Amino acid sequence: MKKVFSRVIVVLLVLCVTSTAWSTDIDRRKGLGFASAIGGPAGLAFSYGVGNLTLETIVGMSRSAYPDDEPEPVTFFAGGLGVHFFLLSAQNAAMTIGARGNLGTGTAGVEIRDASGVRQKTEQKEVTQFGFDLPLRVYWFPTRHISIHTEFGVAVYLGAPDALIFRAEDGDVSLVPDGMAIVAFRNTSPFGLLGLTYWW
Repeated sequence: MKKVFSRVIVVLLVLCVTSTAWSTDIDRRKGLGFASAIGGPAGLAFSYGVGNLTLETIVGMSRSAYPDDEPEPVTFFAGGLGVHFFLLSAQNAAMTIGARGNLGTGTAGVEIRDASGVRQKTEQKEVTQFGFDLPLRVYWFPTRHISIHTEFGVAVYLGAPDALIFRAEDGDVSLVPDGMAIVAFRNTSPFGLLGLTYWW
């Protein structure tokens, strides 16, 4: 087993050194597509290459309304700003490690309780929540202009004081308002969080 693993590593290193790498040909290139962050935000993603780095923003929103506005309509905005460093690259594949800050804001129903802890009513409040990720991505470039990626890694969730917009996606973790949760390489599908980018 060790010999097989060693041979795979050698082949990958040879490919990374000898191939004309589409995956590292990103300097000054722009990308537009869809991405999902492990810490919550998902939506339209814009990327810009600077040397061996990619700067990326993710922006998404949702709104739900009910008949007769009872309860009041709810709107959420989620965004992320991150950077990805290319660790390994071949002609059609690459691996990156990065860092990202996340922001979520919107209207949420907050339970109001009395001194004994009994719920009295629910009020709508503006909630802002922060967090950050350490994402590990694997890219596949079927062409020079298209990349498909999957994302794994570590997400840190910081609970807002009143309610939550991003929830820790892990059966063993319960994030509460004003709390913190860390999720590392957990509760993702075998394919991770998929994304697609068009580069030009």
